[in-house]
Amino acid sequence: MKSSAVMVKLGLCAVLCLGFTVAAMAGTVDIKPTAALRKNSVPAVPLAKQGLPPLEMGRVASLRAAISGYRSRIEPKAAFQTLLYAGGKGAENSLTVEIGLADGPRYRQPAADDDAKRELRRLFPGLKMSIDPTSRQNAYGIYHVATGRFGKSGACVYAWQAMRSVQPFRAAAPLHVYADTSLDLPVRVTLSYCDAAAQSEQLAGLLTSLSLRPISSASLDLLR
Repeated sequence: MKSSAVMVKLGLCAVLCLGFTVAAMAGTVDIKPTAALRKNSVPAVPLAKQGLPPLEMGRVASLRAAISGYRSRIEPKAAFQTLLYAGGKGAENSLTVEIGLADGPRYRQPAADDDAKRELRRLFPGLKMSIDPTSRQNAYGIYHVATGRFGKSGACVYAWQAMRSVQPFRAAAPLHVYADTSLDLPVRVTLSYCDAAAQSEQLAGLLTSLSLRPISSASLDLLR
């Protein structure tokens, strides 16, 4: 009996020392980090869910590919939604809307330009992606693109944009009517897309047709 009690105590100690709490429900075991561990950990990118999200925070009207899945999460300083498009080969075909929960230099175009160089190396390994020196424009301001050849006759594009607000400064096709409850928060948008049958110039202009949904407490709750 004593040896059994000792083994139980040692087992409990091992669990607590690892900083995990274990909860068993309906025959399953859910292992979650304790508060102390969560405080210093880096949030993991969630696995993609299949199908359409409850709410699309952004849409590229000229992009005809179907949405095959999505990822969303909220961190202390930002909320994220990534739409995944069908047909992606090699690089992930996706549109990411990052909502800053507080304003700052990150949500200015120069900061997005600096980060784009690193993202190009990460997202398109082995592909030669060239940054277009000319700025393009949509309803929310300027954006920049990089394009490259994909396969024998296709192309890839990476487009990025930072803005202080999702309220368009000129005529656009917003996803929803603006209301008094809309939150004035900064946003970053990135589009990564490859098409084996498209030309670079076709893809380079995709973000021109961007529409963003007004941000509210209710829409942020759906990103959890």
